[in-house]
Amino acid sequence: MLISVVFASGLLLTSSAPATVHETGKWGLVRKLEGKAPPAMETFYGTKLSASISEGHLSYTDTPAKPNVFTSADITMSWTSPKSELTPGETLEFKVTAEAKVSQKDANILNLTGWYRFDGFKIVEQKNAFVGHAANGFVGNGEGVAKVIVPAGADNTDIHIWQGQTGLSFGSGGIWYPCQYWYKWNAKPIDNKEPAKPPETKPVDPTKKKLNVLIAAVDYRELYEKVSPDGGPPYSALSDGGHTLHGVAADGSSLVLLRTAMDVSGQATFRAPTAGGGLSAVTDSNLYRSKGNPTLTVNTIPIGGLHYAFALYRPPNTFGADSAERDLEFTVDFKVDSDKYEDPKAKIPLKLVRPPVVLVHGTYDSPKACYQEVDPLDDSPMSLATRLRNAGFNIFCVDWEESNGAKDPSSFVYNSKAVWRNKDGIQTALESMRRMNIAVTQADLVCHSQGGVIARVYARGFDLMDPIPASHLTNPVECKSSGVACWYHRKDNHWSGDIHRLITISATHRGSEVCRLFEAFKQYKADWSPLRDVNRFLVGAFLVYVDKEVSGITTDGFKNQTPGSLELQAVGPTPIPAHAIGCVASNEIMATVRPDEGGITGGMGNYFGKLYKIWKLTPDDAKQFAFDYLGDKAAEKGDPKPRENAEAYRRLLLQFQVEEGQLYGDAFDAMKFRKAISPVIFQMRKTVFLDDENDCTVSFTSSSGGLKGSFITKAEGVLHGWAPRYRVVQNRVLELLRNDGSLFDPNGFPDFDGKQSSASQFLGRAALAPTTYLISQSSGEAALKPGVKSPNFVGATFTTVEGDWAFTSNGTKVSATHRTEVLSLEGTLAGHTLKFTLATRTSKTQGEITFAADWTSFDGYYRNPGGQKWEFKGTRKGASIREFFGLD
Repeated sequence: MLISVVFASGLLLTSSAPATVHETGKWGLVRKLEGKAPPAMETFYGTKLSASISEGHLSYTDTPAKPNVFTSADITMSWTSPKSELTPGETLEFKVTAEAKVSQKDANILNLTGWYRFDGFKIVEQKNAFVGHAANGFVGNGEGVAKVIVPAGADNTDIHIWQGQTGLSFGSGGIWYPCQYWYKWNAKPIDNKEPAKPPETKPVDPTKKKLNVLIAAVDYRELYEKVSPDGGPPYSALSDGGHTLHGVAADGSSLVLLRTAMDVSGQATFRAPTAGGGLSAVTDSNLYRSKGNPTLTVNTIPIGGLHYAFALYRPPNTFGADSAERDLEFTVDFKVDSDKYEDPKAKIPLKLVRPPVVLVHGTYDSPKACYQEVDPLDDSPMSLATRLRNAGFNIFCVDWEESNGAKDPSSFVYNSKAVWRNKDGIQTALESMRRMNIAVTQADLVCHSQGGVIARVYARGFDLMDPIPASHLTNPVECKSSGVACWYHRKDNHWSGDIHRLITISATHRGSEVCRLFEAFKQYKADWSPLRDVNRFLVGAFLVYVDKEVSGITTDGFKNQTPGSLELQAVGPTPIPAHAIGCVASNEIMATVRPDEGGITGGMGNYFGKLYKIWKLTPDDAKQFAFDYLGDKAAEKGDPKPRENAEAYRRLLLQFQVEEGQLYGDAFDAMKFRKAISPVIFQMRKTVFLDDENDCTVSFTSSSGGLKGSFITKAEGVLHGWAPRYRVVQNRVLELLRNDGSLFDPNGFPDFDGKQSSASQFLGRAALAPTTYLISQSSGEAALKPGVKSPNFVGATFTTVEGDWAFTSNGTKVSATHRTEVLSLEGTLAGHTLKFTLATRTSKTQGEITFAADWTSFDGYYRNPGGQKWEFKGTRKGASIREFFGLD
């Protein structure tokens, strides 16, 4: 999206005539923009950091959030604000002051700089204000000054003043703007102290009386039982009842009843807000399949002495990158049937919020260990649950620890509704938001390991061994099998299901190869031979030890995850937009990361130690049998390589046995032993996982679940058991939850044989195409629409999927500054090629992007509108703006 704006702005200005410079006249303030503080968050140091921003003022408070934490601080910054009109040639002086009160034990996170930035002015003096750690210790107060000369005026140009703050705060640094000011030559200024005056209204006809209009927005879900079978609701039932709503979730499936009433009959025209969504009549027979329309006109209906008008609103299917709730405003225009009254107008306010997020743990795990705890060995200093809450998401961690596979019952069938009914599951998440008077139908799910499979088992809607009716995958309104209703598609969720989007992390969609290894050991135990009696006993003892002392390997939950199991094959296609994060780790990481503390694997990496225990505690004959068994199973499917791997293991074992005798001399050399045994253990891993990349528990093929292309993410250097604790995984989850839907396969995960549902045809399933691509913050109007080649937006600030950017341009040179990230862009356009430098505080990235010549609109982040083509050189489509420029 950023790239679209930069290109269009350059194209616009290169085609304009040279500006005429004037010595007399004034610059008028035409727009100002106050900043917004980021949400409060808990820092790595155990403190809670919050901020407030207003014109010319910014303050931070940092207070202890955990026991035995003493760090605290109060910091304020104040800026001088400019005048409404500026005269060419005059000298302006501005001051910025900074003050700080910190505890004696501050944690060195409070280095803040206050400054001004001037676009178009001649800078005479520039000194920033600073508070924080300096060479001589902590500086608690600072004052900055800036002197500039106002430039001569020029037609169709503007100048810009920024009040800015930069510093190490909110964990990793950032830039915030308390206020920004835009001046245009000889333009009528707005008052920079008073709010803009409301627009003038038409004169009122004194001969006509005013009508009062009653308005309400209620949750249609509370009234669904009153709807007759043929789709025609009894209007008297809709005229009263239902909780007045504070907001609606952007799940694309909820329904809000907009209700108005007045004293006389007439006609009402409802208009949906610019945030998207659609309006439908309550009598629409296609209600559960229709996305609705931007406007809806209906006749009023007399009920109980009043005249009612009804409309149903379905919200957009995506919220965007922001975290705070957003305003929705529905306007209603009436034309009454009596000449005695004015035609009234009404507004129905509502908030748009994110759907809740439910985190689902995996096998042998718990919500606390998977998503809520932090360990010094973790790659990220924050748990995933904390990270998402700090980003503004409403988080729930479903608990299914009692049936997670450590003991029975633990089968897929038993867990078929765990993500819905268990503590802090989907049901809890939805009810929690409904208690806040928010209409919500679906939750986003983030699932680790087996959690991704049981979520799909729940969305299956029917008992695991029952067939899935075709309607479940094509027409959920008619989702019935032999007269049995689907538990997933129901009338109370408007036949759309309970899951908005599904993100899986190292999920066992095709099973875990570790389960297959233990299945091979069981086959060895059952393969009777007099020569193997002792070995069979040893293997049996080993399996009992693992089952009772380590983890359940005889439970249904374990057996169900064996690749090729009937249960995995029965899951079927999942009609939910999906993205799979598959994790992979190198042998080096397996051998060194998260080592055990003692015993025979002391000092070995956790997963290396697990394979070593299998190697140590099972007879060589049993291991070779298991590897040959795995190779034969793969060869039956036409893949001879695993059988070759089994042969390679046999050769490496013989080589190690020769070297092993030399290791036990007068003093055992542990390092030499590790070096000698490593090739054997690494070959075991290769053989077990059939040469596929893996995270030491699940292969990348299995965790991809059959998805392709941009709908899967490969997370490098990540071990299975701790995957949600890695920053690379957390960053991707956060990006996906903020995504517009373009990174989710709209048809969901396919079945075991690759067949997908037709979920993209469901209402609310596929991402709704945006009605506008950029929205001007000053006017609220669309700045870039399909078919508009030269939108005039230079010098304004716009909201994109990547956040808020402010753009300026001078000829073919363009620049953009991100409001909440440490990002700035400078570039030069030549034809359709943008050569750019994107800078952060610590690094710079250079490159160029070539755009197609025959463009009609640009939507660089979402998709390719109208079949137009463009190229991002050296990058990949579907990435974020930061990824486009190689910053992530």
